[in-house]
Amino acid sequence: MIPRVLTPAVKRTFFVFILTLAALPNGPALGRETGSVETAEVVIRYDESLGGVAKETAGAYPGIRKKLESRLGWSLGYRPEILIVKDREAFMAMGAGGYAVAFAVPARGLIVMDNSRVRIDPFSLEPILTHELAHLILHRHIPEDALPRWLDEGVAQWVSGGAAEIALMEGVGPRLKQAVLSGRWVPFNSLVGPFPADDPALSLAYEQSRSFVEFIIKRYGSAGLLRILGGLRDGKRIEAAVSDAVSVSFGELEADWRDDLNRQVTWIVYLIDRLPVILFVFAAILTVLGFIRFLIRKRNYKDEDWDEDERYSG
Repeated sequence: MIPRVLTPAVKRTFFVFILTLAALPNGPALGRETGSVETAEVVIRYDESLGGVAKETAGAYPGIRKKLESRLGWSLGYRPEILIVKDREAFMAMGAGGYAVAFAVPARGLIVMDNSRVRIDPFSLEPILTHELAHLILHRHIPEDALPRWLDEGVAQWVSGGAAEIALMEGVGPRLKQAVLSGRWVPFNSLVGPFPADDPALSLAYEQSRSFVEFIIKRYGSAGLLRILGGLRDGKRIEAAVSDAVSVSFGELEADWRDDLNRQVTWIVYLIDRLPVILFVFAAILTVLGFIRFLIRKRNYKDEDWDEDERYSG
């Protein structure tokens, strides 16, 4: 049993999940055949055609869990359940956001993965599973109302090598660098609860969370971050946990993080990062201008021919 107080958002997710499972005793999707793989460490339920994926996940799980528990210094302490869903529509019906590729329901000890999105990259299974399992471990030890969402997501991205549980919109560029240059940050006090639903604010929320956690580690080491998490586990609020762990106030820590980013991100750096796009656009413009010039010369050439014909005919 996992003693957690359910927030309204988790209750809604859990309610949808229960309704979805009600029609099939052992399957995550309505109206489809399902199967399961059970080991001493994990229970995996899946759409029947995903048996190979389920076995691969079951084989990878022990090593992922062991590595993650070692890194965080906390054990999961129970056997979780993983649902692997083939159909995007069914995945969305279970409470997933529009950009989600996976999500965790810590109060249920549950991870749900959209196989159609996870398997786009054959190497994405381990980081995504690590990310979601990190949520389960964090919520196993820290009361939900004490764990800010930005810290929850930032730590999960850190331990998974940067993997997020959403498919960020392609071709938009790093939101964080744009925010640094424009000064349009998402305040961390607005990222304590649910993240924004849509891009670009959603992407920025994930990028800020990861960047802030990585800054804490850069400044105070992973031990400093773990001291902050330990303070939250002991019932402290985030401000007190930060102050006690690293001897600066939360406000000072956030200001130091912003100053560090401002030193790193300049217009020159941003333009260099965007150089391939800039060169592509420039080449496209030159191509269009060249084509226009060709049409003009062709038209002038025809006009000259017409004038010559007029003179000879006269």
